[in-house]
Amino acid sequence: MKVITAFALRNTEYDRNRSLFRMAMATHDCYFDGDLEMGDKINIRTANYFREITGIPNLVIIKWTIENNINVIVFDDIADGKNHCVHDIVGPNYLKKYANKDGGYSIPFIDSDDAFDDVLTHIHNINVLRKLERANER
Repeated sequence: MKVITAFALRNTEYDRNRSLFRMAMATHDCYFDGDLEMGDKINIRTANYFREITGIPNLVIIKWTIENNINVIVFDDIADGKNHCVHDIVGPNYLKKYANKDGGYSIPFIDSDDAFDDVLTHIHNINVLRKLERANER
């Protein structure tokens, strides 16, 4: 499994991100309060909602940050309907290109609708290339 892209969305930038932001924040709150079962359910719904509004079938992780932003990590795998969170999947190998010198990660912000659309186009293009690669392997 590889990271196709990772980006951050500011909750104040896009009208279309309000619901996504609220869902990501609710997931964070459940995990913070120790309600892991409800956190898992909302986490799956948040990822499904993101896939629905963007039209991408990929496995995604959406994480609310304390700065009131949303980090989105998109993988090359297709969603499997299970709960995935940053703690389960993302390790040092997945986000190498986003690593800082201090051991943290710096995920770039998407600051316009055009840039967001460009990222989604990139994801769709990668998915098409992966399908072609799989078809050629057969």
